[in-house]
Amino acid sequence: MTTSPNGVIGTWNPVSINTAENGTYIFTPAPGQCAPLLTLTVTINNSTFAVEQGCNNDQYIVTILPENPDGDYTYTWTNTSGSHVGNNSAAFNVTDYVTGLSNPQLPMEFTVTVSNNGCSQSEIITVTQFLCVVPKGISPNGDGVNDSFDLSGLNVHKLKIFNRYGTEVYHFSGNYTNQWKGECKEGTILPSGTYYYLIETNDNQAKTGWVYLNK
Repeated sequence: MTTSPNGVIGTWNPVSINTAENGTYIFTPAPGQCAPLLTLTVTINNSTFAVEQGCNNDQYIVTILPENPDGDYTYTWTNTSGSHVGNNSAAFNVTDYVTGLSNPQLPMEFTVTVSNNGCSQSEIITVTQFLCVVPKGISPNGDGVNDSFDLSGLNVHKLKIFNRYGTEVYHFSGNYTNQWKGECKEGTILPSGTYYYLIETNDNQAKTGWVYLNK
């Protein structure tokens, strides 16, 4: 037996109310009291959301898409060390974040917590890319500036370079970062000119384009 705030004695069915799950509970007053049955419905409003990530112009953005876009949401982003990153926004700019890191490594993980009306939901998001721009030129002259075709942050596992006749002149398979420095398969530096690349990423995306080699 339990007593309600207005003094009615009775029983709940189920006996225990679980405020973490949806459910219906019925309060039955004990005999001899002028009180009706009471039905209590518990509805949990989870802050459910979807996650999108990708390049927006030259920035790599992770975006949260709440199920109810009209809700009053707050967003908390943290990295694997628990430090707060980003701001109270549905969009997190990964490209901006890595500019403050000395040696960013892939993959990266972030936790986002979305809160709304006292309810919250957290999700771990894995990011496998933080850059979006492929360099348009390299100058392998040993001055330390643009000496290599730097694709760090693009999650590349295969690179092919072709000359203007469509002949493959360079190939790399593995964890590519900046290994190509203008050389051909035999190791000698290629002539200056426009070359064409085929990039394959670890998440099975392909990119093509051109790069100018200036010796």
